[in-house]
Amino acid sequence: MVGGALAHHQYHRVSHPPVEHLDDILRNGALFHDRWGEWPMKGRLLDFARLGLVSHDARTGSWHRRDSAAARTSDRPG
Repeated sequence: MVGGALAHHQYHRVSHPPVEHLDDILRNGALFHDRWGEWPMKGRLLDFARLGLVSHDARTGSWHRRDSAAARTSDRPG
């Protein structure tokens, strides 16, 4: 409680890694990388790579969605 106020959180399913947010993570991560020179959420990106959803281009330092990712993320809860 803060100042006597109650806070409630609605239950929702959580996925690990959050595959339903893959595109957002890649887009926002690229913006962060452009500005700061490194990728945020490296653990999540490595998890996505283990699932075959993304690949890392060592030459450019960029992460990219793999073609097979569209089929795998479309049936995930959002």
